Amino acid sequence: MSKLDITYRLAIIVVLTVFAGLYGCSSPDDSNYVVKVGNDKISINDFSQRYSDYLFSTGISDNISNRRYILGNMIDEIILLKYDDNDKIINSREFRNTMEWRRNETILSFLKDREVYAKLTATDAEVRRAFQRVNEKIAARHIYAPTIEEAEQYYEMLNSGISFENLAREAFTDSTLKSNGGYIGYFNWGEMDPAFEDAAYSLKIGEISKPVKTETGYSIIQVTDRLPRPIVTENEFINNRSKMERAVKIRKKRPSEVEYINNIIDFSKIKLFNTGVREVFEIIDNENIGNQSEKPPAFRGEMCAEYDGEILTDSELYDNIQNMPLNQRLRINSPSNLKAAIKGLYLQDALLEKASELGYDDNDVVREAIKNVRKDLIIQKKISEITYNAEISDSLVNDFYTRNEDFFTQPLRINIQEIIVKDKSTAEKIYSRIKNGEDFGNLAAEYSIRKFSAENSGELGYADVSEFGNLKSTFLYADLNELLGPVEIAGYYGIFKVLDRKEAKKQHLTEVYDRVKAATRFKYSKKLVKDHLNKLYDGIEITKEDSVLASIKIEL
Repeated sequence: MSKLDITYRLAIIVVLTVFAGLYGCSSPDDSNYVVKVGNDKISINDFSQRYSDYLFSTGISDNISNRRYILGNMIDEIILLKYDDNDKIINSREFRNTMEWRRNETILSFLKDREVYAKLTATDAEVRRAFQRVNEKIAARHIYAPTIEEAEQYYEMLNSGISFENLAREAFTDSTLKSNGGYIGYFNWGEMDPAFEDAAYSLKIGEISKPVKTETGYSIIQVTDRLPRPIVTENEFINNRSKMERAVKIRKKRPSEVEYINNIIDFSKIKLFNTGVREVFEIIDNENIGNQSEKPPAFRGEMCAEYDGEILTDSELYDNIQNMPLNQRLRINSPSNLKAAIKGLYLQDALLEKASELGYDDNDVVREAIKNVRKDLIIQKKISEITYNAEISDSLVNDFYTRNEDFFTQPLRINIQEIIVKDKSTAEKIYSRIKNGEDFGNLAAEYSIRKFSAENSGELGYADVSEFGNLKSTFLYADLNELLGPVEIAGYYGIFKVLDRKEAKKQHLTEVYDRVKAATRFKYSKKLVKDHLNKLYDGIEITKEDSVLASIKIEL
């Protein structure tokens, strides 16, 4: 047989909803098929569903070229899943962790779909109000506050006669909003935070709202102008009614989901214990930055959290984090993020329990979706495995480096000495002792809670200045050996010195060979996967029914 013209279609497979099938392999006795791959058949129904989803999500037009493209994707997927060795992927701990995570996500997506989204309604009054707002621009200004207490203070000040201009200078760090009285200009319905918009569109010109809770904090809003379209007819409303109804329901999704969650779990009753949380964070933080110990961590049985009588100990929390996919684990880069993760674990357990009560974890649609999620994950991992294991010649690496030398410039690096402690008073005492002549390194070894810096007299070694986040500017402009701090960092306190700086410079290929090779792999990944697939295609009989493919009726 002749080989198919394989492109790297797999890398750009459109990810549709969790309930859309990746592909379907019909049973061997199914005669209504588009292509036969070995003993597997892709049915007309499976292709139609996949292709319809593709057209809907991309907005492209239907033609025979696009049909062949999607069919080619489906064939490639069958080849990778059924005619390649995937045991190493399937048996890896990371695959199992990720699959369990995605399984739970699938169940909870179905729960939200049935218990929240499917129950959303849009009344005639809501749809008409939305249509009216779509056809009116408004201009506004606001005062922002991160907490309700600050927002209420600002509101009282406004009512006592203090101007927006004066309060904006206090409330905003943004130079524009600080200087223009919080003026944000004109906006349309659908462009701002929904709660902000609902409040703003309800105000008369000049009227000031009470504090409004938004996704990021609280706003006190004053509408300064309205620009309605001069003529909006009933016929226009009728023609746009279904679109407006969808828009209203979409805007209700987030608040309805929050309301549903709050009925499932009371976050205010979750107790967090700082000692246990910090103990676990220090361990996983060291692991995340590559300082994982050969020995398993020893735990003292500290309580980390408690909710409704259910206690989470340090070892249990650590095990939960270890069972997360890698991308989720790496997000836990501060004690506050770990606390958020703990709340997420309690929420996930509560929602999964609810889904089980309703039988959603054993629903036919969910089971099918989980099967497709598993196929999708295997393919993703397979593409990474092919790319990682492929041979890359030195000449190809050298050619890539020559063409992209500017990408391999060593950035400005700095060497920092640090002492990290748990509370401000300890940090201030250490700061004073250093000022009075005591040795920074000795105090770092004695007090710093970060294991790596304590073992190295506080010295971190040279690192890209961009790795220091909000402290980057401080370290860039500080004098060498200037004592800095105490600085609060995610609930901890740090004292620092900049010991040295190394200016940016271009790096020779020998210095960055591994990075250049990895970049070369990425650059040529399409070809690497194509070559791998071509080898797999040998010996597999593929029979395409082109006339059937062309005649399929696609409904959108």
